[in-house]
Amino acid sequence: METHWPRRDQYLERCASNGALLLDVGCGPAAIGRRFFASALGRGHYFGLEAGDHIEVARQNLRAIGAEASFIQCDVAHFPVTNPVFDFALIHGVLHHTDSIENSLAKISRTVKSGGGIAISINKRLPLVSRLLTPALSEELRKLSATEFQNAISEITKIGQIIDRCNAEVTIESDFDFLEIPKGKYNLHRLLHYYFMRMFYNEKWGLERSTLQNVDWYEPIHSHTVSPEELSSLVESQGMEVVELNFPTPSAISLFAVKN
Repeated sequence: METHWPRRDQYLERCASNGALLLDVGCGPAAIGRRFFASALGRGHYFGLEAGDHIEVARQNLRAIGAEASFIQCDVAHFPVTNPVFDFALIHGVLHHTDSIENSLAKISRTVKSGGGIAISINKRLPLVSRLLTPALSEELRKLSATEFQNAISEITKIGQIIDRCNAEVTIESDFDFLEIPKGKYNLHRLLHYYFMRMFYNEKWGLERSTLQNVDWYEPIHSHTVSPEELSSLVESQGMEVVELNFPTPSAISLFAVKN
């Protein structure tokens, strides 16, 4: 969270005063939203938008900390709110799984008040090899049965685990322009994961949770990526001013903007 939006509390103080309406798009169980909005929940009302089956868990999570919360179960395309009523919107890891990043962003941005804030986290445009390989692997994986798919994803995670546990480091002395790999020192697993093949593994997370991260890359029908320039342009086209742009990992972009 801190690497995505290190100044989020300042943004919330700026945009979300007493009585603020706080929109969490694709809230899931509200694990991210609860942390992001922590400093504002005592003075505002949390509103979760979720297409899946996590709403009851999210409701319990918000109730447990005494936060006022409401929820609606639908996807972004069918979100019924059309007027600018929200003071702040969080869109974390959602836009790249919608039919259209541009249309979905337009749908949400029109519900944010003038002077309100929007925080976005989205998949960054992949380097060349990963950009070619990830869609091809996804296509093959989607041909499998549910059991076969789970076994295949587990194999991908385990390869990441094996390489990660080597604790090897490599140095690239100069930029590889064609491969889109900047010079520098790399953990071998991270180099392969970010620039060649998505094979996420984090020892602290363990196999099960790491596998879920790989599922998020390979299972969705829509898994768009954007460049920083493309994202900034899309945001500005919706009448928002980009205030901060961060790169928490080589495959992610985080942005904070204010509605004009």
